[in-house]
Formats: sequence, structure tokens, C-alpha cells
Amino acid sequence: MILPLSDHARFEMQRRRISEQDIERVWTQPEQKIVLARGRAIWQNKITDGGKVYILRLVIETAPTMRIITLYRSSKVKKYWREEP
Repeated sequence: MILPLSDHARFEMQRRRISEQDIERVWTQPEQKIVLARGRAIWQNKITDGGKVYILRLVIETAPTMRIITLYRSSKVKKYWREEP
């Protein structure tokens, strides 16, 4: 699959050593979607790497066309994960 990555997102993917497979999994099957202002959203999944749980977050531009504008992995799962009521 060809992911709609901005140049910045592609740079961050390489710099942070985040695999295309992990990004594709969030893009195609996000566990959570958080709507932000001004046509942006965050899609995120919990991932495991080396026995440790991380959160992979994609910042999505939703208009005029959908694309990933940046992405990052964080160990601060409790900070970013939204528990359902």
C-alpha cells in the first residue's frame, strides 16, 4: 500500500526508525481516532516492541485531502491513550 506521507512524516519515519508496516496498521485499522481542530486528527494504536508497550501516533490532515503530516512513537501510553467510559 502506498501511504499518503508528507515529506516531514517520511523524514520522521526514517529518523525515528518506525516501520512502514506499523504505520500502515494504524492507517488501515486505528484503535483510536481523536478529532482535533482545523481539519486534523490523531490516529493511534498500542504497539509492542522488545516486550515493551508503546503508542504509535499519526497526525492526520483530513482536508482537503487525507495525509499523514507527522508521526511518532511514545512510551507515555497512559498520557495519550483515551480510556473509554
